[in-house]
Amino acid sequence: MVGTTVISCGRYRIVSHACTPDDIRAYPIRWNVRADGSGETGSMRELRLHPDGKHIGFSSVTMTGNRFDQYSYLARLKFNPTPKTGSPCVPRYDLTAVTRLFDSAENEQPVQTKEGRRGSPDRLVIESEVPSVGELRGFSADGREVTYIGYPSESSSIDVYAADLRTGKVRRLTAHPEYTDPVTLSPDNQWTAALDTRGSDRQMFLAGMRGVPPLLTSARQGGLRRIS
Repeated sequence: MVGTTVISCGRYRIVSHACTPDDIRAYPIRWNVRADGSGETGSMRELRLHPDGKHIGFSSVTMTGNRFDQYSYLARLKFNPTPKTGSPCVPRYDLTAVTRLFDSAENEQPVQTKEGRRGSPDRLVIESEVPSVGELRGFSADGREVTYIGYPSESSSIDVYAADLRTGKVRRLTAHPEYTDPVTLSPDNQWTAALDTRGSDRQMFLAGMRGVPPLLTSARQGGLRRIS
């Protein structure tokens, strides 16, 4: 998988000397987002192939009014040699069983309000162990966990977490204010290899005080600094 395309060499492996340019085919990946199956594919980013070779994870950005959101999804790849609807109408891989990795229940949110003695919400509670899959980063070597950028444990700390796809149990993988991408886990899930912007001070102007609750969720630096 390269971007939103599956590269195939038929019965040969891509790295095999038997794989020649005449054997290579490029199949687009399509995410249907319309009830009738028409139109273009849904917008996908940060695509990652699951270790089983049959599923992928990806993120998608949405705009609702003035609100910017990003959700992550898990889906199964299914080869469609002769599609009848939707574009591109060429041999392709369709995504099936698409599941959003998000629970809309109020008690499953990273930030919750709790009722006080007077029966009205007067406390803000941060639940750091609630699965909050923001931007997908990949999977553990055994495929049981999804890795992602979630709601920060500390103010403006762009860290990576892992959530068990079956139980929802969350563990924090990195603990540094700087931005982390990419990340991968060792075959035994005991080690994490991560690339971050440590040394650039990209995040430190906001996250210099460790242990501060996530009052600020994140920061981006593109020309002039913007805080969100």
